[in-house]
Amino acid sequence: MSKKKLTINIILILFLVTISFRFLVSYLLPIFPDEAYYLYWNKFLDFGYFDHPPLVSWIGITQEISRDPLWARLGSNLIAALCFPISILLFKEVGLKKRTDLTKALLILHFSLCGLVFGFLITPDVPFLFTWLLSLHEAVVALKRDPKRWITAGIATGIGIWAKYMTLMLGPIFLWALIKKKGALRTPWPWLGACACLVTIAPHLAWNQQNSWVSFKFQMGHGLSGHHNAVSLYTPDLPTPTQKLSQTEKDYGDYFFTQIKKPSSTPKKLSNVEKTIQRTKNYLSGQAGLLGFFIFPLMWTLGATILSKIDRKKSANSQNIITSTIDPNTKPLIWAATIFPLTLFGLIALKQNVEVNWPSIYLVTGSIIIVGYLNISKKWMQIAATLNLLVIGLIVLHSWQPIFDIKPNRDRILIETHGWEQLSEKIKETKKPIFADTYQNASMLNYYQPHLNVAQLPGLTRVSELIRRKKMWTWNMKDIEQSSGFILISYNQYPPHMEGFHILNHTELRDCPHERIEITTVDFSRSFSPRCKTPVHRWFKTEYHIGSQNKKMLLLD
Repeated sequence: MSKKKLTINIILILFLVTISFRFLVSYLLPIFPDEAYYLYWNKFLDFGYFDHPPLVSWIGITQEISRDPLWARLGSNLIAALCFPISILLFKEVGLKKRTDLTKALLILHFSLCGLVFGFLITPDVPFLFTWLLSLHEAVVALKRDPKRWITAGIATGIGIWAKYMTLMLGPIFLWALIKKKGALRTPWPWLGACACLVTIAPHLAWNQQNSWVSFKFQMGHGLSGHHNAVSLYTPDLPTPTQKLSQTEKDYGDYFFTQIKKPSSTPKKLSNVEKTIQRTKNYLSGQAGLLGFFIFPLMWTLGATILSKIDRKKSANSQNIITSTIDPNTKPLIWAATIFPLTLFGLIALKQNVEVNWPSIYLVTGSIIIVGYLNISKKWMQIAATLNLLVIGLIVLHSWQPIFDIKPNRDRILIETHGWEQLSEKIKETKKPIFADTYQNASMLNYYQPHLNVAQLPGLTRVSELIRRKKMWTWNMKDIEQSSGFILISYNQYPPHMEGFHILNHTELRDCPHERIEITTVDFSRSFSPRCKTPVHRWFKTEYHIGSQNKKMLLLD
């Protein structure tokens, strides 16, 4: 068998393993709350939304075929599948033409924990990865031999902005590459590329301008300051929760009070410097963790390389370090696309917590640098890829049948996937208008029981698209008056006070691993003694009836 044919066969096997694994996980893994949120947007197709640009909503159009998780995630899977051939073209263009180098780079990008997850969840990161790869490929071709390709690079960047605003990082990255290439900025093509990008995003900019730049404000506040600066443009005609509780509402909440074991010692209060150090450690460990088991052969080879550099005699014979095969014309671009995201979010991490996926796009070009400069054992790379697949498989299994020894209320996988379908079953026969406190609760209930038309009640948690967009107000005061009241699904055991309404009943729906939801309605004739002591979720269903009760108001601190 020729080397060329062998290379094609290996790449084809990697591709088939990747897409098969992602489709299997898409089928088995329950929908996450944020996925349900984006899928709900799909009913209201537009050029923009409160939290993100619109592309994440558009790729969920396949849910119209079936609401099964596999069909809902089909768009994400198809886009992720397209990332594979584009990454091959990019890697070859920058100089990774040897079979072993190409295989290693593909393993790091697509079989890291980050690469595997990006392939099936409905998030903005999936189209973001696709357009980032496409933009870099076009920029590499433009730098090497065809400056006209800056136009297609600009168009691809514009499409990326429709997916995620972090695509804007390509601006300074491209600028640095152009500065390093003599005379590149004196040609018209980079400037025409910038114009092509602006034309591509013009409809989204127009939408934002018409909506007071709401998504830009939200993302700038969320990403740079940790606050949500955007506010709702409309005030729905709905019941208004207050910060005060009547004695009745306080009694209802106290009924579900359970004695919490006090910690043996008071947690140490960290200074600002200690907080900064802790955030930095979390940031660095999170980015390393995205590689999964690849981090071990990477660190081993890097350590061996450093030792070899120290010992000049060993360095001359070392097999760990190799001359870079990366094309010199593309090196500034590749290094900038790796360092810039890591540095930008590293600086932000000094001030606030950074979500692990924000700078993760560095892995696209980071995989090129790793393979281009370090001769990591192919055998250990294959073992690491297999272990990463196993980890994701265990996570999927854990979502169905908990196998990890983690407290349920701290188990991120269970919190994201467990109990929602049962909750929706418990309230599916409700005839009154239903509201939820968070967009997550509202979106998940609407995913499993679309006929309920659950809305998010303003004033309880942060604003979302469910509150901002008028068409998503599924209920109004007229509906509530006709039903003589409404239902609120909330995480708060203390039901909020609603002017003009009083509580008919207050029920806890306790979601625990390995068993059905435990339902307890307030009954002051007996004490509260739940069977399940460590729930994943504690939801509270409160039925409000029109008409006030004259109770003394208490301020809840």
